[in-house]
Amino acid sequence: MGFFEEDFEKIQQLVEHYEQCMQFDLNPVLDEEDFESLIQYYIDNNKFQEALEVSNQAIQRFPFSVEFTLSRADVFLEMGNYEEAESLLSNSHFVESQEINYFLILS
Repeated sequence: MGFFEEDFEKIQQLVEHYEQCMQFDLNPVLDEEDFESLIQYYIDNNKFQEALEVSNQAIQRFPFSVEFTLSRADVFLEMGNYEEAESLLSNSHFVESQEINYFLILS
């Protein structure tokens, strides 16, 4: 089994675990990398509402993570909701001036 196949299987298992937990209203045990993988999976599959839900949970669990604020803004951009993305980023007190992704998303 190749590297990419292993990654694909890992992400599929993560998505299954997450969706089963949500189905039974359980709180999944996920680390920051798991949340990032889930958000990216849902974005890549045009499941933007699910990506927003995961990003909400990630921000609640890791409130000082700039990455999840940026991910949430990215989801809004993918949805074409530019005003919401800009508002989120401009109102975010977590984003530091040297955070390059912040400026790239705003531009």
